[in-house]
Amino acid sequence: MLLSNPFVTDARVYQEALSLTKAGHRVTVLAFDKHPEKGLKEKEKVNGIRVVRFSPSICHRGLNQILLKAKNVPLLKKMHGAHDLIVMREMWKDMARRGMKGNFHAVHCHDLDTLPAGVMLKDKLDIPLVYDSHEIFPWMLSGWLPSWIVKRFSSMEKRMAPLADSIITVTPIHEHYFKKLKCKNVVIVTNCKRVPTERYLPSPCEPPYKLLYIGNLRSGRMILDAMKVCSRLEEWHIQIGGYGHLEEAIAGYSGNGVEYIGAIKPEEVLHRTLNCDLVLALYDPSNPNNRVGPSNKLFEAMACGRPCVVATGTYASSVVEKEQCGYSINYSSEALATLLKQLAANPQQMGLKGKNALICAKEKYNWEIQETRLTRLYETLKREVGR
Repeated sequence: MLLSNPFVTDARVYQEALSLTKAGHRVTVLAFDKHPEKGLKEKEKVNGIRVVRFSPSICHRGLNQILLKAKNVPLLKKMHGAHDLIVMREMWKDMARRGMKGNFHAVHCHDLDTLPAGVMLKDKLDIPLVYDSHEIFPWMLSGWLPSWIVKRFSSMEKRMAPLADSIITVTPIHEHYFKKLKCKNVVIVTNCKRVPTERYLPSPCEPPYKLLYIGNLRSGRMILDAMKVCSRLEEWHIQIGGYGHLEEAIAGYSGNGVEYIGAIKPEEVLHRTLNCDLVLALYDPSNPNNRVGPSNKLFEAMACGRPCVVATGTYASSVVEKEQCGYSINYSSEALATLLKQLAANPQQMGLKGKNALICAKEKYNWEIQETRLTRLYETLKREVGR
């Protein structure tokens, strides 16, 4: 598996790798670690999954730090986007070089930013290529990076995605997107979770009530706003875990009612979720990718029998409204504050929504169903390689 992050908090990748390992496959994750100064192991085994981390060169790391500190300067902001592409090219070459040394029978690329390396390995090693698209990548970049970079990624996907032997993606909307690109063998594997408990376990449900977010710490997820809201409400406490560019701002926040718990291993997320009252899953609906993409937070909350709060106009809101398993609100700090005050006045609501969430998870939104689709795909690839 090829991955553009250090394989610390990526729950989807961990879940898929673990399922394939349990099915008898040998899984190696080549993970790109942009911040080796954090001291992650270069090589380790995680529940049978072999993890190999590698980093950009020292000069690229140094330049990246300079550009990050000057990110509000327009010219340097443009340079940062160009520098990201240069680092990415280095990553692709390094991934391909390392992949050439392994005795691999297939290459599994997680998201578009690893696909060029996967295409290189498919050509060089004559092995099947699986492109696992967690989101519609160019849509995700929209509004975040310069338009010329977004267009470049869009062009790259149109050219390279049809070269994959199989496409894994997350919803019927994504499936339609890839079929329009003339991709073959598109399989839906949604980010559902394995349900950790057969019966409903009530949340603590006593003040201060606990709002939880564990995931990628980046803008467009109402994280910083939620911190400010909770610091003003005595009845609420927010716990935040994860890894990303907002990490420094979150760790340095001094407001009351806010706790930063650092990067959390994927296998610990559900335990943390069981100990909260409400899960934060507010994604900015102005980003087209958020409007159509499922959220890990939604399915983590469901699996644990906890309600979540999502943004109106997103895929998650359609699920929450249909299944009555959470709260759909406008994407604003005012709407979040209003909801939290209402729930503090009537906390029993959260228990009712949580029970609905667990029922849905057990009946249809669970990893066992998705795991079957994933392992069937690999059994098909195995038969084809053996011909």
